[in-house]
Amino acid sequence: MLNSKSGGSYKDLKNCYIMFICTFDPFGKGLCYYEFENYSIKDEMFSLEDGRKILIFNTKGKYVNVPDKVKEFLDYIETKKSTNTFTDKIDIAVNKARQNKEWRLEYMKTLLHDMDVRLEGEEIGRIKLLVSQIVKKIKKGKSFDIIAQELEENIEYIERIYNIAIRNEVDCDVDKIIYELQK
Repeated sequence: MLNSKSGGSYKDLKNCYIMFICTFDPFGKGLCYYEFENYSIKDEMFSLEDGRKILIFNTKGKYVNVPDKVKEFLDYIETKKSTNTFTDKIDIAVNKARQNKEWRLEYMKTLLHDMDVRLEGEEIGRIKLLVSQIVKKIKKGKSFDIIAQELEENIEYIERIYNIAIRNEVDCDVDKIIYELQK
């Protein structure tokens, strides 16, 4: 979503805040609030000045120089209990949102999608581990039938991976093998 005309300056862009709210400290620094902007890696004094800020809040950090409303909000996220009029308003809005059938349906779709993505990632990780084990055994001069026996895997599947690895010759790049395996 661009909010500037083509050819315009980054300085003309409107400020954009991307916020994450976590129930854990993603960086382990003990802070409840982290703020990021776009700076050059080589020269921190050089900024894109695009108005984008990434704010990451978490309920586990120390409340140092944090506004009371932020503390109250993070406490509400952590305990799910409202303690004042500010968090009462949030609690009412949360309960109202939970009753919204369209939002619940969208949430369930997103949750199911996320579960599918996680399972797919786990499967890719399992395949990557298997392929890397096969590559190590190939480099030791083992045949596919011995590898299948040692890894207690299906011999046809191991033979397929083995043949792809052999075609890739010396380097036996795991990612290349997986790519060919998925064709």
